[in-house]
Amino acid sequence: MIQQYTAGIAKGFVPENRGSIHSVPQLKCWGWPINLSLAQRNKYVTIAIAGHDAGVADVTNKDISTVRVLIADDHTIVREGLKQLFSLTTDIVVAGEAVNGPQVCERIQRGNFDLILLDMSLPGINGVELIALIRAQAAHLPILVLSMHNEVQLARGALNAGASGYLTKDSDPEVLVAAIHKVMEGGRVIDHQLAESMAFDVSRCPQNLPHHQLSKREMQILCLLGGGMSVNEIAERLFISNKTVSTHKARLMQKMNIENNIELVRYVITHNLTG
Repeated sequence: MIQQYTAGIAKGFVPENRGSIHSVPQLKCWGWPINLSLAQRNKYVTIAIAGHDAGVADVTNKDISTVRVLIADDHTIVREGLKQLFSLTTDIVVAGEAVNGPQVCERIQRGNFDLILLDMSLPGINGVELIALIRAQAAHLPILVLSMHNEVQLARGALNAGASGYLTKDSDPEVLVAAIHKVMEGGRVIDHQLAESMAFDVSRCPQNLPHHQLSKREMQILCLLGGGMSVNEIAERLFISNKTVSTHKARLMQKMNIENNIELVRYVITHNLTG
């Protein structure tokens, strides 16, 4: 469960008088009762929490910071709802919005974001391809997918393309907030129902599917090729040379035992890797 990753961590602000100790009893950390004590040392906050699970008590030093989020979703009601949710937190702010793939890329170039909250069904581009573009443009910018789709193959394609997490839009608000914190700490998250489905898929299959052995870059190129792009178009899109794309293409086809472009496109469509 996502909550287990984050139950021992909360963030807060302390007064300027360095070294002072403050006790704030009976607060809630994402809905759970906690006992909280804060001690400021050089702009760091020491937090002690008695969590809702036995053994969750933790002491953690966290730099006080704000998570600047870019919301990429073409539905106004979703964006407004997310802004209202984040306004209730102390450290998550909406720093930008985008409603299609080109806007996402333009916002990333102009803005200063810590995380992208991405819908997989933006107009004009499939989600896996957009994740590949973001990774090429901003390799270290975390991507948390928030999608209406709960298909295992789509989630796996997003994660293989470089997303840090995948949640569905029926997730509880506290789960989304916890997931953002988890991703910002360098972790990865996935909807618990999808995680169970993936686990059962693996248990039923003695071997993984051929594309599971591909590197992230090979997976990106596979998805773009399957979407109908040429080697030249992929090279321009990913800011790499034609020769590099051709080398990755040859390697991934060899790994997957694919002999021609028709087989490659059929494989991508069959396994729903185009988003």
